[in-house]
Amino acid sequence: MTRAGLSLLLLQCACTMMPAGEPELLLSPRPTEINDYGEVTTLSVTATDAFGNVGKGQVTVSGGIGDLASGVTLDLDEYGKAKTEFSCKVAENPACKGTLPFTAEWKVDGKTVKATARVRVYPPPPPPWETDVEWDAEARTTSCSNQAPPPMTPCSNGMCPRGFSCVETFCVLNGGGGGLQYTLRFGQSVDLDLHVVEPSTTADGGVCEVYWGAPNRGTSLSMCGAASSLDLDSNPNCMIDNVNIENIIFPSSRPRPLSGEYVARIDLYAACMATTPIPYELEVRAGSARRFYCGTFNPSSADRGGAMSGLTISRIRVP
Repeated sequence: MTRAGLSLLLLQCACTMMPAGEPELLLSPRPTEINDYGEVTTLSVTATDAFGNVGKGQVTVSGGIGDLASGVTLDLDEYGKAKTEFSCKVAENPACKGTLPFTAEWKVDGKTVKATARVRVYPPPPPPWETDVEWDAEARTTSCSNQAPPPMTPCSNGMCPRGFSCVETFCVLNGGGGGLQYTLRFGQSVDLDLHVVEPSTTADGGVCEVYWGAPNRGTSLSMCGAASSLDLDSNPNCMIDNVNIENIIFPSSRPRPLSGEYVARIDLYAACMATTPIPYELEVRAGSARRFYCGTFNPSSADRGGAMSGLTISRIRVP
């Protein structure tokens, strides 16, 4: 389970060493992890008297931590045990970091028995990289149609259409494991092309475009160091396949893409038989974050365009 807040690692739980037969006190926090969402840790106390029988009376905890106040008194139960829950949120208490001690005292038979435990508090992990992605003003957080995604199609004898893979008996669009993914969906059987321009890894420090003319797959590999590839090119040159999806994906081996600016362009290469406006939706996924862009093309705007053709739809910056 992801820990968005603090992680506590129990380093030591040392009880005061006393001669055999003397009262004993054991102090331990369990579990050893809490976080800023309010998850609690239980502080457990176990006491025995001078004869090894279960302890009676009260235990006082000092050296409070988080919302466990110093000086709190706990009643030992019939088994010589006591428990109390607490949390330690660095957002509320800056002292909830580093190495912190617990101490407890138990008075029995005219003696004071002490126990200590030390815990190390680790800061929360940094937020995922996608939280710092700079999106353009046109980016929407919901689908353009405000509808749920289409239902998944069951695999047919383990097989799926081009651009999809069979995952647990359902056909899933490729590319979900990469750090970035650009998916263009459109409602008519036209040749609508997706272009993505990403930072170049070559020495010139320029840009690198992936599209139907430079898909970066098969025998047409990138000469500019592109990480992405055009995995699904639908209705090329009006050879209608009715998939109506273009998908540019990044490899799962690169969960965090190269820093820099990424630009998505959409070009109406050919309207084919369409005579009415052509709606589209572009989904951009960066890590777990998703944004949507929508619009329409007029069939008369078809240009049979190549490199750098089309309209700029999305412009994001990856930190």
